[in-house]
Amino acid sequence: MGRRSFPVLILALIAVFLTIGAQAQVSFWAESAAVPSTPGCVQVGLFLNVSGMNQSWQTLAATLDYSAGPGVLSGVPEVHISSFSLMLEPGLTNPATPQPPHFAGAMSSCMPALTTNSVILNGGMPIPFISGMGQVMVSENVNPMSMNSGRITLMAGGAITTRPMQDQLFAIVTFPVTGSAGAIRLDFSMATPGSNALIDQMMMEFPAMTRSGGVALGDSRSVPTLSEWGLIAFAGGLLLSALFLLRRRSIPS
Repeated sequence: MGRRSFPVLILALIAVFLTIGAQAQVSFWAESAAVPSTPGCVQVGLFLNVSGMNQSWQTLAATLDYSAGPGVLSGVPEVHISSFSLMLEPGLTNPATPQPPHFAGAMSSCMPALTTNSVILNGGMPIPFISGMGQVMVSENVNPMSMNSGRITLMAGGAITTRPMQDQLFAIVTFPVTGSAGAIRLDFSMATPGSNALIDQMMMEFPAMTRSGGVALGDSRSVPTLSEWGLIAFAGGLLLSALFLLRRRSIPS
């Protein structure tokens, strides 16, 4: 009986290992960049990375909240999700490619010559959108909460195929900026279950681990804050006191 059950045990263990290996690990992340504080537009890429054997999906969902300092944004952000087409769709390029929403008649308010992105800043190779079979319906919504904040909701449904262990561009958020120094944050929101996830062909949901990003406009880091000025003054006072004591000791009595 023991010998007969041994092959069954081996097969069960193999099945367990295959199941564990098939469980995909999904992550979504947004770029972070420091750009000059000039009027125009800034493109921020949203990427996904999937490990595991399962690379076939029927739904992609992503939800992000954006917030900016006062006077940083000059309008409402534009968002463009991949068409998952057979042909590579231009994404982050140099010069920049306008990325208006998919709905009919949509045009970008950003001029390519006044738009920057990570490829332009870093001098790297163009980053195309993730491709697919072209059988995907997409949805892109930007819901402003105020002049400086809002929520972005993205959805793609159909035949989606990812490549294992590769960072793949699935959407671009374009922020129109005034040229004032400041910062823009992009945080993935878990407002509802499944806000950021991939759903496979068997309707199994794989929640994404997320990493926020954003844009720093202007090198405000080189300007000391009030607390930093205090530390500088304190250090200067210590130095003057030390010099005074050394001078007193060097003077013969």
